[in-house]
Amino acid sequence: MAIEGGKGRLRLGVVTSEHDTANTVRAAFEQGGKGKRVEIRADERITTDVGCVIVDVASHVDSDRISSLTGSEEVPPVVALTDGTVDETKLVNAGVTDIIPTAHFEEHGSMVARRLETYATAHQHAQSEGQRSATNGTSRSHPENISELLADTASELKRDREFLYSFHDIILAPEATFDEQVSSLLELCCEVLGFDSGLLSRVSDNDYEIRASHALGEHIAVGDVFDLEETYCKRVVESASVEWFLDASETAPDHATYRELTQESFLGIPVWVGSDLYGTLCLVSDTGREKPPSGPELTLVNLVADWVGNELLRKQRQRELKTMTNRISSLIDATPLAIIAVDRQRVVTEWNTGAEEMFGYLASEVIGERYPLVPDEKLDRSERILERSLDGECLSGVTIARETKDGEIRNIRLSTIPIREADGSIDEVYAIMDDVTERWRFEEKLKALQMTTRRLSLAADAEEIIQLTVNAATDVLGHPLTAFWQYEKSADKLQPTVSSVAAQQQVPRLPTFEPGDGRLWDVFAESGYILYEDLSTVDDRYEGIRSGLAVAVGEYGVLGTGTPVASEYDEQDLELVQILTSATEAALIRADREQHLRETNERLDEFASVVAHDLRTPLTAAVAYTDIAHETGADKHFEEIEAAHSRMSTLIEDLLTLARNTDRTIDQETVSLDTLIEDAWTGLSTGGETLDADSLGTITCDRSQLRRVFENLFRNALEHGRAETITVERLADGGFAVSDDGRGFGKSPPEGLFKRGHLSSNGGIGFGLTIVNDIVAAHGWSVEAMTATNGGARFEVHCEPSDSGDSVTGN
Repeated sequence: MAIEGGKGRLRLGVVTSEHDTANTVRAAFEQGGKGKRVEIRADERITTDVGCVIVDVASHVDSDRISSLTGSEEVPPVVALTDGTVDETKLVNAGVTDIIPTAHFEEHGSMVARRLETYATAHQHAQSEGQRSATNGTSRSHPENISELLADTASELKRDREFLYSFHDIILAPEATFDEQVSSLLELCCEVLGFDSGLLSRVSDNDYEIRASHALGEHIAVGDVFDLEETYCKRVVESASVEWFLDASETAPDHATYRELTQESFLGIPVWVGSDLYGTLCLVSDTGREKPPSGPELTLVNLVADWVGNELLRKQRQRELKTMTNRISSLIDATPLAIIAVDRQRVVTEWNTGAEEMFGYLASEVIGERYPLVPDEKLDRSERILERSLDGECLSGVTIARETKDGEIRNIRLSTIPIREADGSIDEVYAIMDDVTERWRFEEKLKALQMTTRRLSLAADAEEIIQLTVNAATDVLGHPLTAFWQYEKSADKLQPTVSSVAAQQQVPRLPTFEPGDGRLWDVFAESGYILYEDLSTVDDRYEGIRSGLAVAVGEYGVLGTGTPVASEYDEQDLELVQILTSATEAALIRADREQHLRETNERLDEFASVVAHDLRTPLTAAVAYTDIAHETGADKHFEEIEAAHSRMSTLIEDLLTLARNTDRTIDQETVSLDTLIEDAWTGLSTGGETLDADSLGTITCDRSQLRRVFENLFRNALEHGRAETITVERLADGGFAVSDDGRGFGKSPPEGLFKRGHLSSNGGIGFGLTIVNDIVAAHGWSVEAMTATNGGARFEVHCEPSDSGDSVTGN
């Protein structure tokens, strides 16, 4: 077998009857050394030109064969592989250098490979030194008799035994730190191998850092960093194997370390952490050495290097494990989910912060106690779930019920993870619990809102729609303090129109909002929403209400809710209210369209009635009087024809007014009532009448629309009431009244006086008062008909206060 890599080529001899043994050795070298290339070939000359001989005792190689290999000074170290069935005393008597169990190749392959490489390297160095001595005319001393040989062997065994005792005591010292242990091991190596000082280095790129030391002197300290190129250990790093020299004055006289520190002898061994080269362990002396370190000596130093590497690896894995454990612990504590661990005895072993918040029990109350959450009626099902998990089944999304410390039953979505031990057994189960109670309630509310949406789609008018909305906010969404502020376009205000019983009791007089008046108006103007954490800090008009939630309902108004508790609402509450208000807005839009359609149909009916009746009657009269006029030539018949035409013109004008004002727009301005009344009266005066216009002040209105009101009221008094005197006066609320001394209404005004198509006493269908009512309503006012004190008709228009004045009487 040949191993190539590092500084050179090593050849190992393997004595075995099984080819698999050679493959096992090769695998160990390929695992343990970077850059190593291993080659296997049959070679009978295993005792020549090899660094180490490996004998597979387990394949029945007898001790005589081993003795034949170890009986010459030229033979390299012999290492025996055993499966434990061979008497190791016989192997030692046969002269083997080391005994390695075959199982170690599988468990610690890289470590065994480095040990074998150390033997081979030591032998090759010894061979080189021997050849150098022969060249110089010297020879190695050999024991001349068996007594000397036995004495040397006994001395080496005693040394090794004492080393191992000391090594054992150092690595098991309970109070010692790692650095203290390494320093003690370096001291031990120096004593046993005869060196002055030692150190452990960490090599990273070209940096050479002193990690631990023994007797380095004042010029070098732990933590110092040097250039690797200027150290003896560069040779160890390059070869990735053991390196030494006996006399630097001959081997490396120009080396920087020798020039500065005059260190004559050196022994360096690589320290591996897993498969990575960590650094070096080296021993130095200020004096030279006569002979190279023996195989057993290198084994002892290699043992120390292996322990250091394994300890560093263990610490590294401990750090990684601690980091991973901390991450998992942080994740478990940070997650809002409840994570609980239970063992086979149903005792709680883990209880995270999420479990504390979800169920109300502190970890200190439940860890070490039996699992406390299962309601009595759910015990059987809980046991079945736990048994399935302990049998190795991972459960996911199982819906269960659990009881909190306060006795509340929560709906939980459960997943479980069985925890397997190294032997595959399961003694513990982790349960991950997600509280879905609120989610279920949210879904139930969504279903109820769907039913509300159906009811809203069937509601007859805006009043019913708003009432259904307030009821849904109260009963379905659970907001008992709820009110609806409806926008009145004519007044440009938000008026509280519908409120829940609890809201009426809590705030008997809800405020009205005008432009710029408070946050509720802003919500409406911006078609948005607002969440109040503490309403009392921004508006003192809501007695006893702290949290508030208001959402605009399109152009129709605002839905508002409140509670006596601060910070009560969350995003889920807002989402549900927005769903409700969206449905309400859609229902109100539908109701408006249906109302508009009904009004349109009514106008069509009115047009049909007018065409069929009122227009036909004066038209028939005009035709009849025309025929009479042709026959008689009398002028009075032409006057009747003109009156019929005038009647048809008035009807057509009223019809056009009704048709054009389906969606009446009011363009308000401040006008003089005196001027407005005079304009309206002038158009109707038929001769001899006068208008006595004392000061009536001003009024805010649509000029042309209000003129039409006065024209229609004047015409009604003149044409239907046969009045001689019409009086206009201001009312206390800023409105006005128009009264006459005509025939009046009798005992009381007829029912439906202002409705479209009202049948007058002369049998005609009138629209004048209908137009008056529409214009007044568009202004946000109201009109009322009554009998005047003189028996005539009186119409009062009520509006907001304005300037007042005297009455005007026209004769």
